[in-house]
Amino acid sequence: MSYLNDIGVPLDEVVCLAIAELLKSDTIGEFKRDKFIEGWKSVPNVTTTDAMKTYAQSLRTKIPQDHALYRRIYRYTFPVSRMPPARTLPIEIALDQWQLLFTSEKGGIDMNTPTTPWLDLWLEFVKTHINRPINKDLWEQIEVFLETAKKDESLDWHSEDGAWPGAIDEFVTYVKEKRA
Repeated sequence: MSYLNDIGVPLDEVVCLAIAELLKSDTIGEFKRDKFIEGWKSVPNVTTTDAMKTYAQSLRTKIPQDHALYRRIYRYTFPVSRMPPARTLPIEIALDQWQLLFTSEKGGIDMNTPTTPWLDLWLEFVKTHINRPINKDLWEQIEVFLETAKKDESLDWHSEDGAWPGAIDEFVTYVKEKRA
């Protein structure tokens, strides 16, 4: 963890996940030497702690603007947040990670809009309607769903016949009932 402090990256920031993903960490804050070296070699001209700190700072701007990078970090968060050998995430951990990744305060992408608090609704729904750990499919699909919902908040595009996980179909019903 002192390494992350040395490069100016707190644990409660999306950049921490980005650095962990770059260095192929199996556990946040723990880095294997070979993966550490390989990861930093993949970033041009980053060979000193100061350069790593500068790179980490640049990620704070890049992550919210580069959707492919953000999605890669988001999807990496699921396996790195699990407690092996579990294949799912405890709800409490998923809620914390969504709060981090789906808000802009700590470097994520804000999923709330001026007209619909998508993240707030999702977190409320999970707390009151989901009583099982979060699987990988739901983890990955909720990010896609919220991005789509931000673009068309009517939800007219959603169909229960689509490939969404059942929890997302239930969430759509929940949102529509809240709006009524």
